Amino acid sequence: MDLTRSDILALLGCLKIALPKETTLSEGALKKRLSQALDAAQSFDKVIGLSTPIKPLDYGTWPSSSQPLSEALRRGNLMEATQNSMMGLTQEQRGMIPNSTKEEDTFTELRQILLNFGHRYDAGGRVFVLQDTQQESAIIVRLLDVRAIDDKSPLLVLLYKPVKPTPAKRLYDVISPFIAPSTAIISVSTTELERKMFLKLVSQNAKHVSSSYKPQRSPTESDFTLSVMLPLGPLNMHDLGKLNSNFGCELCGKREASKCTGCFSVVYCGKECQTADWKDHKKTCKTLKGGTWLTIHFERPPGFSTIMNRYDSPREQSLRTTVQSDADGPPPNIHSNKIFLVKMQSSLTLTSDADAQMLIYDRQRSFQAYWKKYGGSSGHDDFEVYRKAEREIAGGWQGIKMYRWARRVGDYELSVCFDRAPGTDPVW
Repeated sequence: MDLTRSDILALLGCLKIALPKETTLSEGALKKRLSQALDAAQSFDKVIGLSTPIKPLDYGTWPSSSQPLSEALRRGNLMEATQNSMMGLTQEQRGMIPNSTKEEDTFTELRQILLNFGHRYDAGGRVFVLQDTQQESAIIVRLLDVRAIDDKSPLLVLLYKPVKPTPAKRLYDVISPFIAPSTAIISVSTTELERKMFLKLVSQNAKHVSSSYKPQRSPTESDFTLSVMLPLGPLNMHDLGKLNSNFGCELCGKREASKCTGCFSVVYCGKECQTADWKDHKKTCKTLKGGTWLTIHFERPPGFSTIMNRYDSPREQSLRTTVQSDADGPPPNIHSNKIFLVKMQSSLTLTSDADAQMLIYDRQRSFQAYWKKYGGSSGHDDFEVYRKAEREIAGGWQGIKMYRWARRVGDYELSVCFDRAPGTDPVW
């Protein structure tokens, strides 16, 4: 089940990685971005390390006395928790069996498949068949073991094999020889794209398993592929920003590029790509044209600070509260002289107008800064500009945040277009 170009774009889309509809980025570049997204969805680098060969026996067995595997596999963020709360859903009511066939829900359904693995494993299930209602293809999965990276991070060890019916055999007849007669088979209804995403995930994870690890197999599993899975969750803001970034041509990614002369917010390698992208870019271009740009002066966050975001998981939020700001020197400028979006957010702990300040950061969180209403350590007076920003932010999300176009014009200076909002609020 090879991934087509349209499959890759669809999978990136369901991971909230937005690329222009007519993008000409190479298939290799798109596959790399998808691989990075799936690694990020598992927090692979944080939990294990992308360069560390996985030896499952180095970790203890997942303790049966711990929380159920189905709960340990659950990951989410503040936005999902809020949505579930508003809908009045308990953890049990969120569903264990995939129930959507919409393309945009593919990643959500893959997460549900993993939760289903955990739920059935808790009840003694070990063998799963991911298949479609037309019986055109399937993936046989056997869970061999569950290891504990730590008390909150289970590692699923599994064997898998994709199968298809033949002119002489139905799908069931193809599957049967691989499974012992006394084994209970758990059938999971899936779409073709969900199975493709599953195969992409386990095939890239298989490369991380140490060649020295050789678990016991049945004779019929000699050609099954050994792999692992970690809990899957939505991408956090940092990963969304990184994977949605494009430092070259907006359409093809080439580095040899010049700015759109209408708004200077995007770059293209030439007229062909600019023309192809005009339908998508037109609204932003016309929005920025004629905007008023004002300079503001910011400073680094002092001491310990906490930034909460709707795309962060509870685990990431708890870790972030213990991180101290590096306030030495100006923040890095990864954008050079290009225009980029910043989020401006009023303080949620404001006690008086004299303490008024806004938190500012970009999609990649390459910098996090505070902008003060009555001047900060820099001594610059941005009072009138700040008042304008307050009026603009009042029309933003719940009156506390807004997105605006900006350009870095100094170590501690941004030029911001306050009177021009992006066409839609981005997903970070």
